[in-house]
Amino acid sequence: MLTEHEIFKIEGAGGSPLHLEVNWNALDEETNNCKKVKVVYPDNTSVVLNFDNLLASVFAMGKQEDQPGMVPHKIQSIRNYETMLGITASKDIKKGDKLNVRVKIPLPLTQEQLVILGKTGQLGKDLVKT
Repeated sequence: MLTEHEIFKIEGAGGSPLHLEVNWNALDEETNNCKKVKVVYPDNTSVVLNFDNLLASVFAMGKQEDQPGMVPHKIQSIRNYETMLGITASKDIKKGDKLNVRVKIPLPLTQEQLVILGKTGQLGKDLVKT
């Protein structure tokens, strides 16, 4: 998710560009965290859309085979940490006996959320950052 002010330029049907703007007012909580999207037309008129409604509309207009790729995916990088733990028994085994147990713990390194656009699997390939 974008956290700073960004403007994307996309080509409109007539060849004139549209600008999609997110996080444009840092002081207003409602326009931050990609909750709203401002669409600016070539004649400098604009309309503000709720991001969830925009995403649902684009999803509904998409082809059935493209829709699974339009659902946000969470990608998490992990590192497996393997260690030996020594445990001292207090019952059932002889008191004072040590048990050595191998433990494998997955540690998350990073977590990202993305939407794969189109059949190419590229994120933002259709969007041009300005």
